[in-house]
Amino acid sequence: TVAVTPESAWSRSRIITITATDTESGIPSTGAYSFDGGSTWQDGNSKEYTAAASGIIIMVKDAVGNIHTHESITITGIDRDDPVVTITNPTEDGGFYDADVTMTAHVEEPHLAWVKIDGETATVDAGNNVSKSYTSEGTHAVTVEAADLAGNPEDSSAAGCSSKKSISFTIDKTAPAIGNLKWALVNDGT
Repeated sequence: TVAVTPESAWSRSRIITITATDTESGIPSTGAYSFDGGSTWQDGNSKEYTAAASGIIIMVKDAVGNIHTHESITITGIDRDDPVVTITNPTEDGGFYDADVTMTAHVEEPHLAWVKIDGETATVDAGNNVSKSYTSEGTHAVTVEAADLAGNPEDSSAAGCSSKKSISFTIDKTAPAIGNLKWALVNDGT
């Protein structure tokens, strides 16, 4: 038999595993399995694919050289690309605002699983956009992160990870206060 795992629609990789038996001469411990139509032979009965592939010809040979060829296999649903998060508003990290701020972000990913803003799952619109309003005065440090159905990113804390972005901004709606002014008349003697 031939099994392809995982069975989910999207994955970072697929593994083809061959289960073969031969009651006469047996399956040798070396060079019994081919995943390329017999061009190369390997000892192990499985192979990992990290990209989609078609026309995979699996072959198994027994100890005396009899070869069984399995029908052609196609592997799909492999996605190794991280989602790309772009914070679209506000655009200035460390900016100051004198009114409420609606943070918006866009996620470039065709197989989006979720988007979180500050650790909470956000509602994603049809264009893969999210937003959250901030009304309280003070500094806000906002983090937007996303993951896809294949499990990307593998590590969102890795340096340069495109699926996690942060921005900070300060809301200050309070006008400055002016202290009491005392007016004094000065007699200059004229």
